[in-house]
Amino acid sequence: LKTEKKLANGIPVTVKENKGSQTVCISTAISGGMLASPVKEKNLRSILVSAAAKNSHIGNITSETLETVSYITCEVLKDNLEQTLDAISNALIYGEITPVQADRLFADESYSTLMKNADLGTQMRNNVFAYLLRDTNPGQIFRDYDNKYNSASYQSLLSGYTEFLDASLYSIVICGDVSYTEAFSAAEKSEFCKSLSLKPAPAISQSVKLQ
Repeated sequence: LKTEKKLANGIPVTVKENKGSQTVCISTAISGGMLASPVKEKNLRSILVSAAAKNSHIGNITSETLETVSYITCEVLKDNLEQTLDAISNALIYGEITPVQADRLFADESYSTLMKNADLGTQMRNNVFAYLLRDTNPGQIFRDYDNKYNSASYQSLLSGYTEFLDASLYSIVICGDVSYTEAFSAAEKSEFCKSLSLKPAPAISQSVKLQ
């Protein structure tokens, strides 16, 4: 049984009940992905999401940033569902990055990028998409992927965290032996619902032609 409902701030929560499961899987999607990073700091969103995952202090949590979306995923015991949602939301909203932690994040991201770029399949894929999307903004993330502009700055990390305060970025999927009522209640009690709000839409300027 799969049920979806939105929190008061518009964040969709999808619950997939899986009777008999020993654990509950929580996947938090954050829209934007690599495309949300500045051209000269292509790995900024990836590092920010990785920092949030680490700051949650959940043992088996993972993070992944793709072209248009990032995921923070973990598997916990049912009794720890509410506590885990609190930990993830607090890390995204109130998390801080120290200079020492930033150094580790930069090093981890550089190593990850190096390993990906060493793969022939990744090189071919990037070259194909760089050519196909050569005149578009998405093409930027595939061009010169391993150049010197692939590294974010510490100051960018500090200011970039504010991007996570927009509720419209998020969607949450909860799967396991947990009822929809229990899962949605846990999400409502978390900072995902309490502290996030939708960013106001940008004003549309209209020019008036005088007769």
